[in-house]
Amino acid sequence: MIWAFFCGDSELSDSWVDKHFNFSVKGNNDFSSFLQTRSEIKLENFKIFITHGHEFGSYQQLMNYDRLIEAFGLYKSYNLVLYGHTHFPNYFESKNDFPAFLNPGSITYPRFGSSYSYAKVLVDIVDAKILKVEFKTWN
Repeated sequence: MIWAFFCGDSELSDSWVDKHFNFSVKGNNDFSSFLQTRSEIKLENFKIFITHGHEFGSYQQLMNYDRLIEAFGLYKSYNLVLYGHTHFPNYFESKNDFPAFLNPGSITYPRFGSSYSYAKVLVDIVDAKILKVEFKTWN
């Protein structure tokens, strides 16, 4: 299965977000959004935790693998943790029994020299494996 993820802070309508992304949460700047702030998803054997991330750490913490492990330690049993907040796309593969961490970037407010982006993820939900992560440019 291939999924597209949105982790908040677009200030676009919820209906627009729902139309373009499989899974989404609102960010700390989505003041008129009724989307959830966090979501836990289980499809077959694959578990996902998705949040905007502003409640879990600073920009610097959310861009460092070891600090991500500290911030999201309660979600160790998940296969994939998605977060936004930094508006900077990055991906850390799963290692040492910790989940993979993915920030899809931002479709409206990229930071730190990044492009307007979102992420698509190809997953084997039966074997609970991430097969491919692809950052897509948003025009």
